[in-house]
Amino acid sequence: MSAFGPALFVRRADSNEIDEQEQNAIVEMMRQATRKLDVKDEHDEAIEPRRYDYGETESGALCMLLYASYNYYGMPEEVMADGDETWKELGMKVAREIEAAASSTYRFDCYTIEN
Repeated sequence: MSAFGPALFVRRADSNEIDEQEQNAIVEMMRQATRKLDVKDEHDEAIEPRRYDYGETESGALCMLLYASYNYYGMPEEVMADGDETWKELGMKVAREIEAAASSTYRFDCYTIEN
């Protein structure tokens, strides 16, 4: 059975590549943001976002998986769609925290991915 979860994709607004040092800084900003927002998974446990290699689909973006859930797969489509929207809102809430720390530096997108 596959797990699914919200992934936040981060790109530089100037379209430059995000080097390793900057990626580490973004990861730390994301962890601080999720702690500040007290983001929890469906088991009411604090999440620990992690880097996720999402391949060429999102070339040039740092992909951060906020958390993964086994409860998603097999749900009715309308419930999955609601879950996708809820996860997107969560990801963009985290993105706003990062934006507050690094104004106009990054662009963000968030959607459900298979882990």
